[in-house]
Amino acid sequence: MIRDQIMRAMSGERKIAKSFELTEMTRQIMRAGIRDTHSHTSEDEIQQIYVARLL
Repeated sequence: MIRDQIMRAMSGERKIAKSFELTEMTRQIMRAGIRDTHSHTSEDEIQQIYVARLL
């Protein structure tokens, strides 16, 4: 697959950097989803829901 070729061509440092980027993107998407479904919820409560979903 193309993805596998791209991954093989990346340095270890770049793979780690990319994994951090993807993790941050996932966090942002999760929080946006929580905000959409809990529109009147405070940021503290959104954080609590976010952490609960991770566990």
